[in-house]
Amino acid sequence: MSKRKYERWYPVRSVAEFEELQFDWYIVRYGNKYKTTHRSFLISQQYRVLVNKINGGDIWIANRIGESK
Repeated sequence: MSKRKYERWYPVRSVAEFEELQFDWYIVRYGNKYKTTHRSFLISQQYRVLVNKINGGDIWIANRIGESK
């Protein structure tokens, strides 16, 4: 198994905030696992799925390990 390249940084708190953010990578909780996910995949989800993930606190901005915040 390879080392993680990204870490959780800041939670996304609303759909409006998600629209304003210009980050490409996010960390999303799927059940009890966390997965690094590209913004385009999240946008392609149905609106209600994205809203449920955001309201459930399951989406964070991904910060590349070793880069300053």
